[in-house]
Amino acid sequence: MLRAASAVAVVSLLLVTSPSAAEQSATDWTLDDIISAPIVTDLRLAKDGKSVLYIVKSADPGHNLTAACLRQADLESRQQQCVLTASAIEQLSPIPGTDSWSVVADLGEGMQLYRVDADNKVSPIVNHQPTVGIGSADRSVRSALSDEPRRAGVLSYSWSPDGNWLWYAVLLKAPVQPNLLFDDQIIDQIGVRRPSVEALVEYRLRSKQGEDRLIDTRPTSDRIAFYFGGNAYWEPGRLRYSTEDVAPAGASGFSSFALNLESLQKDRQTQPLSNPFGMPFLG
Repeated sequence: MLRAASAVAVVSLLLVTSPSAAEQSATDWTLDDIISAPIVTDLRLAKDGKSVLYIVKSADPGHNLTAACLRQADLESRQQQCVLTASAIEQLSPIPGTDSWSVVADLGEGMQLYRVDADNKVSPIVNHQPTVGIGSADRSVRSALSDEPRRAGVLSYSWSPDGNWLWYAVLLKAPVQPNLLFDDQIIDQIGVRRPSVEALVEYRLRSKQGEDRLIDTRPTSDRIAFYFGGNAYWEPGRLRYSTEDVAPAGASGFSSFALNLESLQKDRQTQPLSNPFGMPFLG
């Protein structure tokens, strides 16, 4: 607990503004200052307790771009380094049984899953192509979390506690045939600024030996699938995940499934989880 508190303190000190900036009044802040202020997420303590890793997100208003950096700070010397830079980095998680980490990042091929080793070597774990657009852009899936356009292959993931299994969710275009719109269908599109695209979320399970299985396929109207990757919950010998079925009237129904990790058979549970949305699925 003390070591974790120290990690938070170190990161805070590293990001603190200079004395001259601190002496300035609040009225000196401009809109660009507010937009470009860094945001720290995914603070994680290394297994040896000697360093901390975290993600810093920042904006470049002049070029209308965002950038992210995976940083590592030594808790004793307070020296830090940027391990990885990308247009987007998220979902930092230790890989069980190793000294390595995993992240979902866009290194030019859309949001994919990468491994970051102790020597800062970066290698792909899952690269799902073709990617699908998310956010406020033509032919993209609308997202309630952000309007910033991005291309996504991998949405989310989770390691089993022993590191033998990787559960992950990927996004793919739905095989929908284009059709003409008539009457009320046209009226529904009047307020739509950008045309969206139909997409699906695939749940996949990969063994430590590299064997990859498709477990389930969900529409993006299933918010648990699209935003939280099924809220996977690991139990001894099995994995549980949730689904949402949205009725035409807008009411939602929830289901819970248990996947046997030996037989890879899934069974619907009689009682869904009390909170099917749970916490965001961050690996």
